[in-house]
Amino acid sequence: MSRRADQLSGCRLWWRWTLATAAGEFVGFAVPAAVGPVAVRALVGLSPVPRALATLALLALAGVVEGAALGYAQWLILRRALPAIAARAWVLPTAVAAGIAYVLGLLPSTLSDLGASFGTILPAAVLAALLLLVSIGFAQWLTLRHHVPRAGWWILANAAAWAAGLTVPIAAVALVPDSSPTIAYIAAGLVSGWVMGLVVGAITGIALVRLLRGFEDRRSGR
Repeated sequence: MSRRADQLSGCRLWWRWTLATAAGEFVGFAVPAAVGPVAVRALVGLSPVPRALATLALLALAGVVEGAALGYAQWLILRRALPAIAARAWVLPTAVAAGIAYVLGLLPSTLSDLGASFGTILPAAVLAALLLLVSIGFAQWLTLRHHVPRAGWWILANAAAWAAGLTVPIAAVALVPDSSPTIAYIAAGLVSGWVMGLVVGAITGIALVRLLRGFEDRRSGR
């Protein structure tokens, strides 16, 4: 079979990308899903500032692991559509961006623990949320822009995907009663991570198919 015939496109690319993203998030999100509840209980005896900084550092590292798992799972499918993209060029930016996203997501609570005023926390939270939503898409765009035209749409697609996807673990954790054992929070994280991956994969998969279709049309002169 030729390389061209083996390449993915259209619906096949979309559903494989969606499932791969879900699998990557299921594996990757298991790390912060476990680290978060364990860290909260293990660090409870510390004063607010050390506890906030330690939690931030641990979850940022867990986010890097999550991003690496997500990026690698996506690359396994992406290489079938864009063989020129190397694993490192996709996985490394995704991992770094995921770590940064966790720092941004935890910024409001960290500032609160550090004693910042509401007037400081509110604008910081708004800015952090906006940057969080574009973080992974922007990092991946740095690679994608060298391979397909109009790759800037990838940033917007990821922002929409993560805005929708992140509501899943937030809601899942909120539904776990406060008195529940740590394992309940971990289980909620695992299930919600998989569903979040499906949501993110479905939305970004549509964008990927459209970008590649436009690229193929331009190459063929249609």
